[in-house]
Amino acid sequence: MATPRKLSNGTWRVQIIRKGLPKFDRVVNSEEEAWTLIREAEVDLSKRKAAIAVQTSVSADGVKTVRDAWAGYKGSVRFDEKADKTKSREVSASIPVLRILGDYALHALTVMDIQHYVDTRRREKNQHGKKLSGDSIRIEKSTLSAMLSWAKKRGYIQANVAYSARDLEMPKCHGREVRITMRQELEMYRLAEERSERANESFPVWLRFGFATGTRPGESAKIKVAWLNLERGEVHLPRQSHKNRRPRVIILVGDMLERVKRQAERAALAGSPYLFWSISTKDGSFQPLYYDKAWAVIRDAVGLPSEAVPHSMRHEKISRLFETTDFSDSVIAALVGDVDTNSLKPYKHLRSSALRERVEDHMAGLREKLEALEKGNVTDGAVQQAVLDAIISLKHGNADAAEQALASVGKRARKVRGLPLSIVK
Repeated sequence: MATPRKLSNGTWRVQIIRKGLPKFDRVVNSEEEAWTLIREAEVDLSKRKAAIAVQTSVSADGVKTVRDAWAGYKGSVRFDEKADKTKSREVSASIPVLRILGDYALHALTVMDIQHYVDTRRREKNQHGKKLSGDSIRIEKSTLSAMLSWAKKRGYIQANVAYSARDLEMPKCHGREVRITMRQELEMYRLAEERSERANESFPVWLRFGFATGTRPGESAKIKVAWLNLERGEVHLPRQSHKNRRPRVIILVGDMLERVKRQAERAALAGSPYLFWSISTKDGSFQPLYYDKAWAVIRDAVGLPSEAVPHSMRHEKISRLFETTDFSDSVIAALVGDVDTNSLKPYKHLRSSALRERVEDHMAGLREKLEALEKGNVTDGAVQQAVLDAIISLKHGNADAAEQALASVGKRARKVRGLPLSIVK
């Protein structure tokens, strides 16, 4: 068993080295904590050794550590088919993952190792001396999960512990809650049209398309003319061009359909395979629309904060669907291209606006009941108190409490003169 070592600053260091396992190195405040940590670590390391010993699916091509898994995943078809920005983001995220977990044996990786990684990264600081954001750490965990998912499909491991680690203590992520008003949206359209002559003529239509359909900006920028079915007013996104790797149909109606038709004609005249396109400065080839700079210019011009990114158009579309329609979650998910309705949970609080009319009807009906009770010859003390409680609750806007007060004496209220039987439950 390892022995703790006291450091000059009064803390205690625990180091455990076992063949085939990453070095265990921690510092604690007291000797008692150090011995407790050693006992726990020895048990954990023994389990890891046993897991490696009984593993029967170790590959013949030497994929044994997290670093090996990353090398294999990076050279796979799955990684190659991802968008360039996604690949670049995963490569960047893999650097700290490999630095901390790279030498860990794949078969012995546990949920606690993932938690240790998260805790370690949260203590580290970025190049500006600030704590890493929750979003950055989430992306790193997702990258680890992607490579472990690849390893699982190849039979190198039996479970993806990064995916199953749903109860980790993760730092808070900053959700994009920027809202764009109708006035700001119209002003963005106007500015985009003004800039189109000296910038990109595709941008104004792409901007309207994003607000109208809620399509992810990167997906709409890559739409090809061949995917259009203008007779049916549809855009058919194939599986490989959709974030969730599921085919999707975008519905076009009214003015948006006419704008897309004209844009398709311009693309045909230019010879572009893309509906919204840019011209490469390197070789003059057609490329998916580059929209970041143009978006930033008009965003700043209308007074939106820097947190308002192109994806905010999608956020605004979904928000308005929840606020102004009675569509079910599954219908909204289909309209905006979400596979799982769980992704819509952050928007559900917006249904309160759409429910206003129902709430008003409910309150009006409750007032009618109270008025009928007040007009009756109420002599029963319990009924009198129930009516008083209900009136007070209603004045404070608590309809549920008012309902409960009436329900408590509903049957006894039958004897009240002038009380309609229809309101007695």
